[in-house]
Amino acid sequence: MFRTTALLLVVCVLTASATTAALAMAEKKADFEIPAKEMPEPGESGKATLINDPANLLALELRGTWTIDLEVTGRMYPEAKGFGGKYELTFTENDESQTRILATIELAMPSLQGDERGDRFAADFREAVRRIYQCGKLVMFERDETMTFDYALISWRGNPHLILREGKDDFESAHVMLARDPNGDNDILFMGGDQTKESFAPLKRKK
Repeated sequence: MFRTTALLLVVCVLTASATTAALAMAEKKADFEIPAKEMPEPGESGKATLINDPANLLALELRGTWTIDLEVTGRMYPEAKGFGGKYELTFTENDESQTRILATIELAMPSLQGDERGDRFAADFREAVRRIYQCGKLVMFERDETMTFDYALISWRGNPHLILREGKDDFESAHVMLARDPNGDNDILFMGGDQTKESFAPLKRKK
């Protein structure tokens, strides 16, 4: 009898704990859920479309100036200890950059047919640019060189990705990730290259 009572007590405690955890998870999930009626529709196929999605955290936090985080760099890449080069990124809203990047993406899409990467690449690209989460101007300062790009933020094969336009026919791209600080400005931006095997540079907000 004592064993049965003890077992029932354990079951009750575990059930209560699970219920509490489920409720907490539901509340946390609710913070990130966007009502279906507020979810933006993608653009037409073959059309570069800028959408406003309040659930896209990277689009919410990307703008501003970021500088290399030497502390995180030292932990991630011990061999880079002592790195003293300047690396700074500034993302800003810019109507001219937005117009250029959207127009250039649309003009480039027909030329992707027959691309050496195959028709699957062209189809995936057309689908990705139906949802462009942010456009603007990026100024990159690395050591003594300054470069200016128009940029578009998309999701490419499940990863946040930047399309970068430096000149009329000069396109680059880069993977980008964000570790967000929900209570302040201690976010960490991770800027990579166009290949998944490339390293990411950690950056902090310039204050």
